Amino acid sequence: MYKKCGNEIKAMEMFSDLRQFENAKDFLTSSDPKNVKGLIKRQAEWCKSTNDPGSAIDLYLAASAFSEAIEIAGKQKWNDKLLEIMRQLDKSYIEELRSCAFYFRELSKYEFAAEAYQKLGELNSLVELYIESHQWQEAFLLCDEHPEFKEAVYIPYANYLAENDKFDEAQEAYYIAGKPTEAVKVLEKLTHNAVAERRFDDASYYFWKLSMAYLKLANQAQTRGSEQEVTQYLDKFQDYQHRAE
Repeated sequence: MYKKCGNEIKAMEMFSDLRQFENAKDFLTSSDPKNVKGLIKRQAEWCKSTNDPGSAIDLYLAASAFSEAIEIAGKQKWNDKLLEIMRQLDKSYIEELRSCAFYFRELSKYEFAAEAYQKLGELNSLVELYIESHQWQEAFLLCDEHPEFKEAVYIPYANYLAENDKFDEAQEAYYIAGKPTEAVKVLEKLTHNAVAERRFDDASYYFWKLSMAYLKLANQAQTRGSEQEVTQYLDKFQDYQHRAE
């Protein structure tokens, strides 16, 4: 009846409502691309509701409904399918690529998440990812190219080292990050441990390093014109120099 009246869209919608998608396609010949995609999406939604996620993804992709396809692939933990979708997208698909990165992070597929952020050019997110996944070498390489991220990388790196009892390395990382007072705190921890464990040669060495650290802080305070801090740091310098002997 709809066809006889020339109302093909109504006929297509009727068959879609009846889930008779093959019949609905017969009325697409003169329809515009928007109607074609709409029908494909309705079929995809039907597949999704009947627990056929693979077919739903394929149909969503055919309709260029990338967000919906990504969501299904991510929730199904289908890494290969998610990667396939991501690599179809250019950098203009911002939210879709971010969604891919989100699911890859959830699935601990950090290298693929990094690929999404690199495609987007979102270096802040890339730095966060490297820190989250403890990919320190990749983070350092990024810092070499973009020194503005040095503090953002080296402070969590130093914290990570300290939490894993790697205090010597942590102290150096704090210095690289431009956080000398944090480096001093780590040195004080090392010194306390050496004294408590009666490792006196080590303790003497750490007392000497502490004295040098406070001398450096005194010089920096003098540059800032903070005489009170200069006096405080020099007192510490002399105290630790004496203990190191």
